[in-house]
Parts: sequence; C-alpha cells; structure tokens
Amino acid sequence: MLRAPSLARKLSEQILDAEREKQWLEARLLYDQVIPLEPNNIDLKAGKLNCLKNLGQLHEISILCGEFKHNSHMINSFAVQSAWRLEKWDLLGTLIKHDSEVTDEDSSQWESGAGAEVNYKKKNKGQKQKDDYRFELS
Repeated sequence: MLRAPSLARKLSEQILDAEREKQWLEARLLYDQVIPLEPNNIDLKAGKLNCLKNLGQLHEISILCGEFKHNSHMINSFAVQSAWRLEKWDLLGTLIKHDSEVTDEDSSQWESGAGAEVNYKKKNKGQKQKDDYRFELS
C-alpha cells in the first residue's frame, strides 16, 4: 500500500494530466481524493475551486470557500467571482471587505476590484437613474 505522501504525489501528477487535457470532472474527483491527505495545502484547494469554476459549479464554490476557512486572497477570489455571477450582492460586499483585510501576496486583486465595481454599480443603479432624471429636469 502506498504511504500518504507518495499517494498524494501520484494523485497530484494525475491531476496535472487531467487539467492539461481539460478533463475538469476527472481532476475534481482526484482533488477530492488528495485534499484529505494534505488538508492544509491551499494550492490543492484552489485547484479544486478552479475545476469547479470550469464546470460552472458556482454554488459549490461558494459553499467550499466558506468551509476552507483560509485567510487567503487566492481562495477569496473564487468566492468573489461566484458571488457576483450568482448575483449575491450582500455576500459580494462582505467578501470584498474581507479581501481588503487579507494581506497575503499570492494573487493579484483583480477579482475583488472587479467585484467591487459590479457591486457598486448594482447598489447605485437606482440612484444613478434618479440623478440622470434630475439632470434632465434641470
């Protein structure tokens, strides 16, 4: 029987092959096997989230990001993307606030910036229409 580190290494190699071939479901199933062997490996968790994104599983991304409980921009960026695509504006605002508090350097903050812009425009859409109407009346 393979020891956990060598099994994890073998599964990780299979994951790379599946991702290279864009076999997202297969890669996701492999992540399900390897993550319990290395539960603190944030790269594995981000890889699983990437598979889910490619499979269009936005609700599952949202759930897993909460379960992973990593104070990481890498994980939070997936939560931001899923929240704005699912139009969960309150959650998006919370995630953006949280992301601004995260201080790791593992990813750019493009998702949070874009999410903040989408959230701002969504929340202020009614106000802009009122302002446009007032401007036309003046």
